[in-house]
Amino acid sequence: PDIVVHGPMIATLLTHLAAQTEAQSGKGRRLRHFRFRGISPAFCNRPLHLKAAASQTGLTLHALGEDGRLIMQAEAAFDGPPA
Repeated sequence: PDIVVHGPMIATLLTHLAAQTEAQSGKGRRLRHFRFRGISPAFCNRPLHLKAAASQTGLTLHALGEDGRLIMQAEAAFDGPPA
């Protein structure tokens, strides 16, 4: 339907969301590990929704299309004990 968005750019957005979410938690831990996997394409001029949720090892992150389609999933781990 349009130009495909570069996958590593979406991963970078999720990395920033992970760092911002961790900073807002007040724990001040640094990002130690980030792993991502592209699932389906994202297209220019279409909304992209980024979500983060706490997990046992840090954060689970998702990029979703406007239709709720999973575009990318990621995991972020931080220095120090898990929350």
